[in-house]
Amino acid sequence: MAVFAMFQTSATLEAIRQTGRFAVHFVEYPNRSAAMHFASRSADKFNDDLEWEESQEGLPMLSGFNTCLSCRLVELRPAGDHDLVICAVEGVDLSDIQCEPTAWFMSSFHELQRPISLSH
Repeated sequence: MAVFAMFQTSATLEAIRQTGRFAVHFVEYPNRSAAMHFASRSADKFNDDLEWEESQEGLPMLSGFNTCLSCRLVELRPAGDHDLVICAVEGVDLSDIQCEPTAWFMSSFHELQRPISLSH
């Protein structure tokens, strides 16, 4: 299972409601412009500037991302002006791309440092 939040008036959230299946990409620092494109109100999410291919499940998989989940909608729960999207993870796609983890905080992306190993 996975849970994430989406703005209630999002066109992408409406598409998730209608289809019940979707892909979730984990954002790495180099992918922040693609993430902002999908977070925008643009109607054309899959324009010519983005490289992607269809997964075995028929879901759009963006190129250049390290981790992508194939998901099925389980439930939507209101949370303020967002909905919590609760989904079942039906597949995980991992690439060999090495990137630093990234977090969205206070309206911008922040590259996180990997923890230092405590083993000697």
